[in-house]
Amino acid sequence: MSDEVQPGYLRIRLDLSYDGTDFHGWAKQAGGRRTVQGEIEDALRTVTRSTETYELTVAGRTDAGVHARGQVAHVDLPEQVWREHHEKLLKRLAGRLPRDVRVWALRPAPSGFNARFSALWRRYAYPPAVSIRCCATMCCGTTGRSTSTP
Repeated sequence: MSDEVQPGYLRIRLDLSYDGTDFHGWAKQAGGRRTVQGEIEDALRTVTRSTETYELTVAGRTDAGVHARGQVAHVDLPEQVWREHHEKLLKRLAGRLPRDVRVWALRPAPSGFNARFSALWRRYAYPPAVSIRCCATMCCGTTGRSTSTP
């Protein structure tokens, strides 16, 4: 995705959160796996009645099972689509998105905004570390690891 907004398009900032328990991460994946990006892009396409998928850019992608709150993304929408739908877009997305994804705010982004590169900080919280130790009974070239909690 280009950092520049194409003529006739408007960059829209999305503030969102999600419970990542049932997702295979943020980014779309082949094979129909459920992702946060896929859910939001499908919802946008549906509520704007578009045949085009408007691709999201996010401040920081998350892995499978990871939750997010205060996540920021952007999407470049045709100006006509924004004019036609902006007043009800947030409410329509809320009605279309599953319960484990919420878009809290939508607004035109300031000039030069890019969700990925404009982020001032990111904070990640992880559960207590899982130690990894070598299993002596496995050969090299196979998994070679097992996990245990301390």
